[in-house]
Amino acid sequence: MGSGDARVIGAAGVRAPGGRFVLGMPGPVWTMALWFTAACGILVLTLVFPMNAAARTPLRGVVLLYGIAVVVALLVMRHRTPMWFLHVQTLVSVAASLWLVHISLLPVGAVTAGVSLIVVAAYLGFWMRRATAMAYMTASVVAYFVLLASDGLMPLLVVPWALISAICLGLLASFGALVSHMNEQLVTDPLTGLLNRSGMAALVDRRGDDTRTPSPRSLMVIDLDQFKEINDRHGHLAGDRTLMGFGEALRDVIRPDDIAFRSGGDEFVLILPRTEAEGAEALAQRLRETIDLEWSYGITDWAPSESFDSALARADRLMYQQKAARAEGRESAS
Repeated sequence: MGSGDARVIGAAGVRAPGGRFVLGMPGPVWTMALWFTAACGILVLTLVFPMNAAARTPLRGVVLLYGIAVVVALLVMRHRTPMWFLHVQTLVSVAASLWLVHISLLPVGAVTAGVSLIVVAAYLGFWMRRATAMAYMTASVVAYFVLLASDGLMPLLVVPWALISAICLGLLASFGALVSHMNEQLVTDPLTGLLNRSGMAALVDRRGDDTRTPSPRSLMVIDLDQFKEINDRHGHLAGDRTLMGFGEALRDVIRPDDIAFRSGGDEFVLILPRTEAEGAEALAQRLRETIDLEWSYGITDWAPSESFDSALARADRLMYQQKAARAEGRESAS
């Protein structure tokens, strides 16, 4: 993670639960509400227009009431919806699909019920970590096979089962890769490959203010001197090359546990765990020897009880003090 790898961001049980809110609900919540609302609508149709006279209407009615209760709960909890609730409802949905397979009187009903697993796969692939989603889906398709076999529908339905399973697993893998790529693009600076401001905020939200973070630790804020003159004299492509070179120099100097960000423009931030200000100063001097650029920096210790914003503001002030002193020195020399 020395380069500020974007993979540090999506490490919880759900992928990037922020994003676009709908009715005050983050993505994993409003999509589940939409999913259960659609499922309730389908159940209403099966109650109004039963496929056969032996359909178990009371049980379907119970499932319908449960689905409505889940939607209401999601609308009430919104952004406060706990992760365990989403996991439970996903498991309930899988169980309901398999139950519909089991009570189906005709092979076509067993296949139709199994198709609902595709919706589960889409949800898992988009919002859950790959390992969690794959565990859910593998267990689901195996249970689907066991139910078909126990009901005597194998090998009659082996091809539909294989097709549904392949679609579920393929959809899950495709969505997982797509979302990972999207998340990486959101938190990565395209010029330097370091984490950007969004990545910095997400990482700090997850673990930056955690008192279990290794101590001591320090922060360094870096700002390139006279960067505007580089753009004005040599063009923005030269400025881009300067930023790329500085980002590469950072990756070469920092340790695997250090995290580097491009916080915006020509400013960079380093989080240095297990490093006091003195050690960060030594790192700054090594960086000066690595790249032929003029830049100013501010370093401060970051106490376990102190917020990231407070430590960052102090390092920022120290950087501007040094920057002003360096500018004054250049004016005196000229």
